[in-house]
Amino acid sequence: MITPLVLITFLENAFKHGVSSNAQNAWIYASIEVAEGVCTYKVKNSKIPQAGKTITEKSGIGLQNVKRRLDLSYPDNYQLQVQDLDDCYDVELKLNL
Repeated sequence: MITPLVLITFLENAFKHGVSSNAQNAWIYASIEVAEGVCTYKVKNSKIPQAGKTITEKSGIGLQNVKRRLDLSYPDNYQLQVQDLDDCYDVELKLNL
């Protein structure tokens, strides 16, 4: 019932940007819950500190692509909240199935 691989981008990003280094306190939280016809998918991860580096611009291609796929597969039937906080990255996706 869920478009194939639409959820993987968020989890992939959590590993790529959250725990891909040897940071001691790196963590990822992921959950999927289906209730009353709504799938709620949450992914939250720590951020890797960039010592001496500032990221001025992010490409966001993966996020743009997944938003486009969601628009095509679930027009007006999903909610996506993405929070890029100082210490973590937090995603919540709700799909009306």
